Amino acid sequence: MSHAHLLQPLAAMPRIGQTMGKQLAKLAIYTPQDALLYLPFRYENRTQYHDIHQVKDGDTVQLLVQLRQTNLQLTSHAQKKILSVVAITPDGETITLKFFHFNPAQQQRLQQFGKWARIYGVIRLDFAGWQMLHPSLHIADSPELLQNLPKTLTAIYPTHVGLPQYQLRKIITMLMPWRDALPELLTQAALPAQWTNLAESLRQLHAPWLSECPALMYAPTHPARLRLAVEELLAHRLYVLKARRVREQLQAPPLFQPDHLLLKQYFAKILESLPFTLTAAQKR
Repeated sequence: MSHAHLLQPLAAMPRIGQTMGKQLAKLAIYTPQDALLYLPFRYENRTQYHDIHQVKDGDTVQLLVQLRQTNLQLTSHAQKKILSVVAITPDGETITLKFFHFNPAQQQRLQQFGKWARIYGVIRLDFAGWQMLHPSLHIADSPELLQNLPKTLTAIYPTHVGLPQYQLRKIITMLMPWRDALPELLTQAALPAQWTNLAESLRQLHAPWLSECPALMYAPTHPARLRLAVEELLAHRLYVLKARRVREQLQAPPLFQPDHLLLKQYFAKILESLPFTLTAAQKR
């Protein structure tokens, strides 16, 4: 694959299309190269299931549950609807999933009683027991189909209402094999020994392994982030130098210096009438 493939419009790609291309454009993502260089701002650990007996109120956890019952309630304020889904963990613990914003399709999807779901979110404990508000979930017919957990940390990207997080992540994940086509503008000899090449730096930032210490991934001093920052600053510096060279070539022509005495006097009056003093360069 050549670098030219990375510069083609995303809206023209069959698996993305015009509609999704417009949503991506709101994030200044127009090409596959833009998508690869669009970095996450945090990560979630969805590589394992948690034991509900070992979690505490306020923890962010991932659980395996079976959907059992759905209740639709009306709040006392503004008559808003709340969808409550009762679920059971494999060891018999009950947890209530609550949704304040949902559509009929989502409601019907959550009414598939007896099916299993992988849920992820912040767990809370109150007088009614365990509950989770607006968890992200994946539904399947059996728990065996939900055992294929991610091997890396899940990246969370800045986005907007029209572009769900999972869709943006799916597009970037689809384009990750293309990162090898990105040109290496810096030679490995010019980089510190602990810095990796561009393709590996992008892999570390988009899909870091759990062993790569997720806390350090946020730090601006992480080698992968520094690698991209130095390259961006170098590109900016080169652009400024190029613009300066172009500007230096645009020299203004010198004003006509008259030889006739009357013309010289007339020319002197023009200079005296100016509301400013000429600089040395302007006098030349």
